[in-house]
Amino acid sequence: YVSALMLYWVLLRPLAKAFRERSMEFSQVTLVVCWLCSFVVWWLEHDDRLATFAGCSDEICRATCHMWLGYSPLGYFHLFVAGVAAARMRLPDDLEPESGADEETEMSSDGEHYVSQRACLLCPGDVRTREHAPPKASRAVPALELAPAVPFVWRFGCCLGFLGYVGLMCLAPKSIDSHQRLLHNGGLLPLHILVLFGAAIGVDPIASHLLSSGPLTMLGRSSYIQYLMQFVFRESFEQFFGWGPAAQVSCLPALVAFSYGRLRLW
Repeated sequence: YVSALMLYWVLLRPLAKAFRERSMEFSQVTLVVCWLCSFVVWWLEHDDRLATFAGCSDEICRATCHMWLGYSPLGYFHLFVAGVAAARMRLPDDLEPESGADEETEMSSDGEHYVSQRACLLCPGDVRTREHAPPKASRAVPALELAPAVPFVWRFGCCLGFLGYVGLMCLAPKSIDSHQRLLHNGGLLPLHILVLFGAAIGVDPIASHLLSSGPLTMLGRSSYIQYLMQFVFRESFEQFFGWGPAAQVSCLPALVAFSYGRLRLW
């Protein structure tokens, strides 16, 4: 499971550099393409179409095709690329902060220009477009200051994203069961991006009151550790305690506690 992520870790820096050198429109088109790829991967996996196209005549070949699409970098790569593309999204250049703050262009000692990443939605406020910013860095204008001029869909992305998810669960529960792989493998990408952008801008009530709370902030910071260790904890609990109701209830709190301790100690 973790070895499948190695390909992503190796390609992260080259992909980030490639997207950094391209326009925001390129990132937008990439996000749409990645979302459409979710339907392609689901279609190939459904009814073992990939195995049929590959001419598989035995169960081992069919199982291999299923594993490639469902549990390997081949089937999830479009989601990884979508994450890199979303991280390069910015607010439109023609937006101005209500407070009248100006974005400055910086110049290093060798005459090379550096522009602060104003309104880079998923970047920290002090991140620059280059790895090494000049000594005197201008203040990047936070997305929060630009919020009044941001489109409604982005400003309240958390509310709209979660509302869309709840609506899908209530209106089409049977479709969720029959399309579980599609939804898990990128079909919900538009809703995920709405939630990310709404949280990044910071005026959405869910972002400002709920996601910014101490417990959820801690869970967010330790979420990647939880993601990597989830199967390890599941297998450990099953081996030592079985997988009865008590183990099922205590596994998740133990995983959260371990992730939090790992985050604080290292």
